Amino acid sequence: MIYLGVSSRRAEGQTAPSRLLGKVVAGSELPLADVEVTILSLSQTVLSDSAGRFDFGSVPAGDYVVRVRRIGFRGQQLAAHLEPARTTDVLIVMEVGAQVLPEIGVTARSLKPIEYAYTHKYDDFFRYRRVGLGSFKTRKDFESLNPLRVADIVRGISRVRVRDFMFENPEVWIYGCQRLGVFIDGSLQYPVTLTSGDRLDRIHPSHVEMVAVFRGPAEMPAEAAMFVHNDCAIMIWTR
Repeated sequence: MIYLGVSSRRAEGQTAPSRLLGKVVAGSELPLADVEVTILSLSQTVLSDSAGRFDFGSVPAGDYVVRVRRIGFRGQQLAAHLEPARTTDVLIVMEVGAQVLPEIGVTARSLKPIEYAYTHKYDDFFRYRRVGLGSFKTRKDFESLNPLRVADIVRGISRVRVRDFMFENPEVWIYGCQRLGVFIDGSLQYPVTLTSGDRLDRIHPSHVEMVAVFRGPAEMPAEAAMFVHNDCAIMIWTR
């Protein structure tokens, strides 16, 4: 079964308010009832019904932090950007477990977007971005560029160098690094060398959803550092 993370459809009239609704499931398909969904800054809370559905009705357009929690499941805090006169319909997947959520100093900018609440595949990307070390791009950042190669996605990032060739893979390296590890969906691509054009070309840009670039030991996530001797890494998450 394929889940769509979010769908938007224009409401009648450009001045109509936004609307936020959705469905909460356990795993990938079991509807969850009595899940508490709260828009924190508006202090609005709704509970999911027996089919897992919830609906806030009319909501002012803007950026919000949405809290989702239910006893026995890991709580989540998600960033929701609601556009004027549009309905946002989301799928939220919850995992069994317990988690204490922070209530102070949480901003929508630092959280996982609600569009990705349907999967936990990209949680590491948003965790790294929240820490603030490295450079990060989502599909929204590079889709309009119509990149022909993954090298085109990372081109222009500080200290990233790209050298193009007529009939060969481009060379990609990071200034100051001796080893550049390329990770695709968490799997390190071998060999690990100074440049990475051939490994980046193992995936087509149309299949890329997110990219993170770490340019030295000070930025490198611990789980990746051991594989590339604390040098540099380009991490790719596929669609």
